[in-house]
Amino acid sequence: MVNTTPANMDYSFYFKEGDKVFESVRENHPDKVLGESDEIFLYEEGSILDGDGNIVDDLSKHYAIMLIENEKKVGEIIFTTYINSVCGNVSYRVFPEYQGNKYALKALKLLKENIYKISKDDLYIATHRDNKASIKTATMAGALFLEKVRIPKSYNFSENGKYKYANMYIIRNKGGKEI
Repeated sequence: MVNTTPANMDYSFYFKEGDKVFESVRENHPDKVLGESDEIFLYEEGSILDGDGNIVDDLSKHYAIMLIENEKKVGEIIFTTYINSVCGNVSYRVFPEYQGNKYALKALKLLKENIYKISKDDLYIATHRDNKASIKTATMAGALFLEKVRIPKSYNFSENGKYKYANMYIIRNKGGKEI
């Protein structure tokens, strides 16, 4: 599967080229911004496509995790409207050169705060049981442990049978209301 924009997409051309100044992606496409904090924003990149450009998953929302200061893409977070009993419905990653800045946590919190705008579903996050960073990210965003799930060897998530179980966490969709 290939996304409509590559992981290393450079959005900086929106700022300045010679004497020409361009609008920022946030200002130019506010309808594609799911939410923002003082440091990052989530920008909808589009549907997931196959190698021929055909939509293979129109039930997913793919967001770039972007820095406010320079609109540089530092990672991505994907929400699907179907809930996989093994993998959940949320996945995220931060590119290696940007790890350690809590961008995944900030993105997950933004998704949690704004999920009601795109879905009524709760957020389900599966982590490998030994992935302490991902477990910490999920729980610091307010996720609660739901259950231990068995990973079939046929799933990529099992990494060829290396992982047999995962932790499933849940964040309740509160419809934009704080409890």
